[in-house]
Amino acid sequence: MNHRIMYVCTLCADENPEGCGHYDRLALAVMPNGDWLCEQCWDEVPPGSKRTDENDERGFSDFPHPAEYVQP
Repeated sequence: MNHRIMYVCTLCADENPEGCGHYDRLALAVMPNGDWLCEQCWDEVPPGSKRTDENDERGFSDFPHPAEYVQP
């Protein structure tokens, strides 16, 4: 049986997981505080609150992506 993992950002997980779900983990970025953000939420969250330091000029694609799920 072929299984697929769906990744959902931290902000969407409770409110809109169906609208956020991505089969490609590269569609999410991991913030310094550990939150996962999709690109849509990235655009809506003001700099300095959940992303990183307000003086940081990095963009969405500059942050790491969630780790790939590996079944033990």
